[in-house]
Amino acid sequence: MELFFKFDQLRLKAFQESALENNIDILSKESYTAYCFQDVEYFNYLFLNDSKRFDVNAISEVQVFYENRKISTHKIILKSDRANKHQALLDDSGYQHKQTIVKTTYPLKLKEVFFPKTKIGFEKVNQNNIYEYTVTYLNSFEAVARNFKRVSENFKMLLTIEGFEAYVMKVGGEPVGIVALFIDSHDYFLAMGAVLKEYRNLGYHKAGLTMRLRKIVSDPYVQSIISWAYKGSISHQNMLKLKMKEECQYSVYEYSDNTTQ
Repeated sequence: MELFFKFDQLRLKAFQESALENNIDILSKESYTAYCFQDVEYFNYLFLNDSKRFDVNAISEVQVFYENRKISTHKIILKSDRANKHQALLDDSGYQHKQTIVKTTYPLKLKEVFFPKTKIGFEKVNQNNIYEYTVTYLNSFEAVARNFKRVSENFKMLLTIEGFEAYVMKVGGEPVGIVALFIDSHDYFLAMGAVLKEYRNLGYHKAGLTMRLRKIVSDPYVQSIISWAYKGSISHQNMLKLKMKEECQYSVYEYSDNTTQ
């Protein structure tokens, strides 16, 4: 399982521990794993475990899974080099290609990480500043639903995930964005990173990437450093500028059932 899929699974399981959430499901099958969080559209997706066994019966099972949970839109994520094999099946089942995700890696031989000249601080998130992190996170991602109190209670559960670190980026004491890191033994995932709209295009996103990279390369036992971004996005461009390399691409297909209430 890709580290970013594993991280999403750990996040969902952490949220399930919150007394506020009973609308999260994870369905694990031989050919795929499906995530469902009724309140957060991002998590309503599945990825393939074994593309050879993914067929029309699996598609039908998936659509019933989301329909029973009143989820009108979900996504299938699969490696782009396997997409052609399933193209007819996806087309016939009502899925449309929406986006391409690029998995990036940082070459381990590069021990020196260029740090942009920005006067920016990184405040590690804990129970005391989780609300500030929540507000900055939701505003940076321009979330539609912004129930700060409820989401901050969920985010408290993230702090129980072993290997999870989050930071509020600050300039002059004011938050400008957030970044996060997930560590699985000596494998590293540059997780969420976002900047408030009014502070974009000032180098802060790149600074967030470089801070984490500098922290990681100090580990003498580091095994891998990965991240992902939508193809052509600013995040993708910044990763390439920092000498991260494209390892592979994932195609994202979306299904919408307008009859689901």
